[in-house]
Amino acid sequence: MNACKEVPVDSDWEFEFDARRKNAATGNAEVATGLSGVSGYFVRQIGDSPLGSTQVTLNERANTQGRYSGICDAAAMTAALSGLTGTLGYQVFDVDGDRITHERVIFVKSGEPR
Repeated sequence: MNACKEVPVDSDWEFEFDARRKNAATGNAEVATGLSGVSGYFVRQIGDSPLGSTQVTLNERANTQGRYSGICDAAAMTAALSGLTGTLGYQVFDVDGDRITHERVIFVKSGEPR
């Protein structure tokens, strides 16, 4: 099985996403700045609704154009994910409800080997 990013179900989680888009005039990829409606969340399967209250709004970092981030606090993580320890899911990033990208993750308890 391919390695997955470990997501602790009992700690704060920082979603972080580097947004890129194709320049309409040149066709080249470029940093996507000034986006609104960017969010990150967890799902069990692609196409599912966000797990519990894990969906958070991401804001562009002031010091890194095109990088969007936001924190899902430990209470929301625990409430939504504690029963999923040891299972696979996805970290999803979307803009205005359209999925832009996703990454396979495994839900773990902090400090415990899997």
